[in-house]
Parts: sequence; C-alpha cells; structure tokens
Amino acid sequence: MTERLPPQSESSEIAFLGACLYDPELAVEEGVAADLKAGDFFKRSRGLVWRAILDLYHIKEAIDVVPFPDVPAKRGRADES
Repeated sequence: MTERLPPQSESSEIAFLGACLYDPELAVEEGVAADLKAGDFFKRSRGLVWRAILDLYHIKEAIDVVPFPDVPAKRGRADES
C-alpha cells in the first residue's frame, strides 16, 4: 500500500485563515474550531496561525497579526514562539 498525501489547497488554507482574521467569531461559532486542528493544515506555519487565532479568541484578545508572536507566552507556551 502506498502512502498518500493529504488533500491540500494552498489558496484555500490561506483564504480560510484570512477569513478567520477578518471575522474569527464566524469560524468558532459555526463549529469549525471544534473539528479543525493545527495539524490538519498542510504547512505547519498555517497550523500555528490557526492555533494563535483560537488562543486569542479564547482569551478574549483582539485578533490581529501584531500580537501573534506574543500568543504562546500568554498561554504559557513560551517554548513554541
């Protein structure tokens, strides 16, 4: 049996993350957050962005690209920055 790559669409991942940055409540309230994990993204960096969006949403901090580097420290995961 050959190993298969997971389905991927770079433009879809980028568009999804952009939409979440624009309206993070939509993704969380529509249940996407419950099903989508950081490891589901093809590129690790996009998974980290997704996790940062969720972290910021859950600590009730405004979601913006500026605070992203500070997110792991705020959640007690300074080793992941």
